[in-house]
Amino acid sequence: MNLPTSPGRLYLAMAAVLGLSLAACVQALVAWVTPTLSRAPGSVTGRVTGCGPSGESGHASGHASGHSLGGWRSPVLWMGATLMLLAGSATARRGADWRTDETLWASTLLAAPTSARAHGALATALHARGVEIPAEQHYLKAISLYPRYVTAHYNLGLTLYAQGRWGDALAQFDRTCQLQPQHAAAHLNRGATLYRMGQWMPAADAYRQAAELRPVWWVPWLNLADALRAAGDEEAAAAAMQQARELGAVLPFD
Repeated sequence: MNLPTSPGRLYLAMAAVLGLSLAACVQALVAWVTPTLSRAPGSVTGRVTGCGPSGESGHASGHASGHSLGGWRSPVLWMGATLMLLAGSATARRGADWRTDETLWASTLLAAPTSARAHGALATALHARGVEIPAEQHYLKAISLYPRYVTAHYNLGLTLYAQGRWGDALAQFDRTCQLQPQHAAAHLNRGATLYRMGQWMPAADAYRQAAELRPVWWVPWLNLADALRAAGDEEAAAAAMQQARELGAVLPFD
C-alpha cells in the first residue's frame, strides 16, 4: 500500500528551499554591493551624489575611503543572518507542530476552527492513540459542520464500538450505509455491532451485503459463519466457513 507523504516533511522541505533561496538572495545582494563600495582609493571618477554630511552633491576628489566596504558589507551580512535565523526559528516551531498527525491537525484547527476535515482528521489521530472521548467530540463537531461527512460517521461508529456503545455505533454505521450504500466496511461493522447485540440473523444479512459488495473479501464470510453458528444453523455456517477458506482465509485450526 502506498503511504501518503507526511505533510510535515513537505513543509520542512519547502522551508529548506526557502532558506536556501534566502541565502542565495543575501549572497547576491552582497555581491552587488561589494563592487560599488570597494573601489580602491583614487579610483573613483565622475560625479558622486550624496557624499557630504547633508547629502549635497559634488565632484569626487579621488580620495574615497578604503573603509567603505567594511562599513556597508557588515550590516548587509548581519541583516541576512538575522533573516535566516528568523526563518529557521519559524521552521523549527512549525516542525514541532507537524511532528505528528495529532499536533498537525490541532495546530490546523487553531487557524481554521470551522474545518470539518481538520476536526475529523484530529479525531482519527486521537482514536488511533486510544483517546476515544475527545475523538468522539471532534467527530461530532465535524458532522455538525458537514452532516453528510461519510468518513466521520463511519469513524465515529468505530470509536463508539471501541467503547462498547453498540446502539450508538449501530446508528453511525446505519447512517454511513445510507449515505454510501457501497461502503462494504460499514456493512461489515454494522454486522459486527448487531452480532454484539445478539441479533444473529440481522448480523448475517449485513455480512452477506458486505460480501456481495467485495466478492474476494473473506472476512465477511468468516463473520457470517460465526453469526449462522450462533443462530443454530450449523450447515450454513460450515458453507460460509468453506467459502472463507477458498478466498484465502487461514484459520488457526486448519
